[in-house]
Amino acid sequence: MNVKRLVALLSLCLLAAAPQPKPNIPSMGETIEVTVVNVELFVTDNKGQRVRGLTANDFDVFEEGVRQPISNFAEYSETVQGGQAGVPVPQKPGEAGASLPQKDVAVDQAPPQPRTIVLFYEPTKLPNFRIEPLFASLKQLVRDSVRPGDAMAIVVWNGVAGMIERQPFTDDVNRLEAVLDDLAEESVGVRLDPYSEARRRSIELALLAQSIADVAGARGAPALAGGSAGAASQFDARGNAWMAMLEQRAKIRGINALMNGISGSGGKKALLLATRRLGDFAGAEYFFATGSGEVPFDRRTELDMRSELNSMTETANANGVTIYPLYFEGLGNEQGADASISPAGIQGTSPTGILPANFDYLVLNNETGALSTLAERTGGLMAWGSKNIVNLIPHVQDDFDSYYSLGYRTQTRREDRARKIVVKAKNPAYTVRARRQFVEKSDTTKMKERLIASLFRETGEWPIFDIKAELGAPKQVKKDRRSFPLTITIPVESLTTLEQNGQQAGAFSVFVVPGKVLGAIGEVTQKTQSYTIKPEDLEKTKLGVFTYELEVLVDPATQKLAIAVYDEVSRDYGLVQLEVPR
Repeated sequence: MNVKRLVALLSLCLLAAAPQPKPNIPSMGETIEVTVVNVELFVTDNKGQRVRGLTANDFDVFEEGVRQPISNFAEYSETVQGGQAGVPVPQKPGEAGASLPQKDVAVDQAPPQPRTIVLFYEPTKLPNFRIEPLFASLKQLVRDSVRPGDAMAIVVWNGVAGMIERQPFTDDVNRLEAVLDDLAEESVGVRLDPYSEARRRSIELALLAQSIADVAGARGAPALAGGSAGAASQFDARGNAWMAMLEQRAKIRGINALMNGISGSGGKKALLLATRRLGDFAGAEYFFATGSGEVPFDRRTELDMRSELNSMTETANANGVTIYPLYFEGLGNEQGADASISPAGIQGTSPTGILPANFDYLVLNNETGALSTLAERTGGLMAWGSKNIVNLIPHVQDDFDSYYSLGYRTQTRREDRARKIVVKAKNPAYTVRARRQFVEKSDTTKMKERLIASLFRETGEWPIFDIKAELGAPKQVKKDRRSFPLTITIPVESLTTLEQNGQQAGAFSVFVVPGKVLGAIGEVTQKTQSYTIKPEDLEKTKLGVFTYELEVLVDPATQKLAIAVYDEVSRDYGLVQLEVPR
């Protein structure tokens, strides 16, 4: 048959696009679905001890302030008396009160839940007496928590290189411990003060050559220490804070990609977030080092990361991931939990060469405020500094071993919105820790997140149908832009059509996102194409392909393209990646 050819123009640059007519997407009408929202609960008494043996009747759950009937309930515990380790403990017949009839509650009789755990580690440098107990506690957590059939991965953030998967998902405890030993050895050293860090970042950017400078200049980046590695020793608070902001944005997208990547995993999902720079204001430490007690007012909007950090909360809650932030750095010369000694002797970046006495406290507040919010809103726990983290790890272990799971039914319309969840124990002496959101996402948002996640690692989901993509010979269209013809081939039989006005009608969307250096990504571009097939041509057409042609503009920082085709009718998709020739 003749190939059906669909042509479009696509630019990956951040340029204003001309308005496109709304495509005709066939639909069977508005779909309202009923979804069961599952929430994990960690319950303690007024002494901080775990409370076991509760039933659904001991809790109230509210969505947007409206009480919801509990439809599912289970207790998971390794130590329930008379029960099998890891098996959910059903509520006993007749224990539910009149306000919640027993027949309305489905008791989960599932086997022990598998665990999917990700350790995200951002390298730091600390003395051995601080590093050794930190990694010893992590190794103990691995030994106690990773069971046969579980999956744990260790991912390291490395600035320019983005995320590096040091250990893919495995239940091999010995392999996980070996990687932790390697990381511990790599982390022992002199503390990374802001001056050294600024110099390192400047040198890395200089070595990335003019490609980054072009991209940064297009967005109004400040001058960075004269623009060369040789001048990197000249401290420029705004310039280095701006670089920190770029890296933090890339880091957040990478972490979100990790959480999206385990969305399809069943059972319990946790992210151990061992980071050293993920504060409310990116690069605030560079201003603190100059003696300023806060980020200057005229830079606060530019460096404010709270919106991006909120995206982590929503991504975690949308995928059922509990976040446990661990701020290894703590206070600079930490001497125990209170760490009252400041690093006054550290050569730094202030005009006098000495960091201000309150420097570490300012940095700590900027970092731990953001990390505490992540933990609170996703049902996790947070700690900073060696002693506090070592004390926290057994509580993380308790979270893995002992918790409740309740579910309630709610209507969804496949729209982007977050709804507030509050779970309360009826006994006021009990404290309930749980995630605070149910995040509903549209199909388009899910597809974009799936595509972005593919740039960082395999998502755990397999594309439902195959597509092919090919880049043609480039043309130089601007000093820093090249144009590539991109051809995408889609098997027609993979797409679904509906009868509409006497013909078979369908539609698909093409998504393209560029992967860049520094672990960053560009904006996701979407184009939607509708089509019709005459009834008499349907069988013949199903044997062929659609060829969708695009013109792609890329900047010097673009290394690869992630491409997806999404069937707007069936909601199936295909996904592929291409390396961009240098």
